[in-house]
Amino acid sequence: MELAAQEEKVTLENWMQRYQAGEGYALEVLVREVSPRLKVIFRGGAPEGDVEELVQETWFQVHRSRHTWRPGELLLPWVYSIVRHVRSQSYRKRTRRAEVELIERISMPTHSCPN
Repeated sequence: MELAAQEEKVTLENWMQRYQAGEGYALEVLVREVSPRLKVIFRGGAPEGDVEELVQETWFQVHRSRHTWRPGELLLPWVYSIVRHVRSQSYRKRTRRAEVELIERISMPTHSCPN
């Protein structure tokens, strides 16, 4: 019973500290616990087909930036700042893609039908 009580007290911040210390399993726990929240955020502004890719990109950025999280800070605000960056980058890519497609359509020669 005492072991179960100790397990309940483990926070996301504890798992992040373990991950920073090199415990690979800690990342698996973080991904399992936090990814559903990330999916909700991304569904609010990205095409449905991009949600999984954006969640994956977020975890890639978390991995690359894990050394910048400081123990004692809340983990979710730190992750959410990464989410904002990933979402912003995704929006810019989609916008640029739409602009290029529009420019290509405009610059395509039109064939006029003789009367």
